Amino acid sequence: RELRGLIDAYIKEEVYYREAVKLALDRDDTLIRRRMQQKMEFLSEPSENDLAADDVASQAFLDDSKPTYRVQPRVVFEQVFVNPKQGMDVAKRRAAAVLAALKSGESPAGLGDPTLLPASKTLSTLRGIERDFGEAFAKALVTAPVDQWAGPVDSAFGLHLVRVGERADGYEPDLAEVREKVLLDWRTLQREEYEKQAYETLLAEYDILLPAPENRPAQTEPGP
Repeated sequence: RELRGLIDAYIKEEVYYREAVKLALDRDDTLIRRRMQQKMEFLSEPSENDLAADDVASQAFLDDSKPTYRVQPRVVFEQVFVNPKQGMDVAKRRAAAVLAALKSGESPAGLGDPTLLPASKTLSTLRGIERDFGEAFAKALVTAPVDQWAGPVDSAFGLHLVRVGERADGYEPDLAEVREKVLLDWRTLQREEYEKQAYETLLAEYDILLPAPENRPAQTEPGP
């Protein structure tokens, strides 16, 4: 009974499908057209061999894309915030007093003004710091002295006294360090190129008739 039910369901599907094709119901349905496009794109996908890259190809790809894989400088730091709501001149005087207190050994926990910004950051990239504090603040950390309080450093929020605990310079990694990402990016690029070539091969079989602007004859554009 179960098998007969499956067969009957298949027969029903096939009958309706064939009748729908006879009525050309598949021709003007965007969802069906896109689904068929997806199937054709799936059939034209490259094989695993086409997407494989040896160390020579991977290294060449890395050499051509060094800025993409460059490891950004990273910094560990603490900061104490001074709110400029009473004016920048007042804020600068307060910041100078806070800096003196910090240099004398007072705990940063009881100094400065409340803020939702993090009081410290573990080893973080400058790009990540920029997202929280802004570009100017992140750049100031590159030249700030290590292991001593300095500032004030400006940001869009106000003034900050900062202490850099550790700073790691940026560098260009070797292939062993970024092999997985390089291979993933290589495969993505190869797939895109393969699909583009497959489409252009199909397109070359057609002449494309473009709609003409008013009062001008239609233009026929041959495939590439």
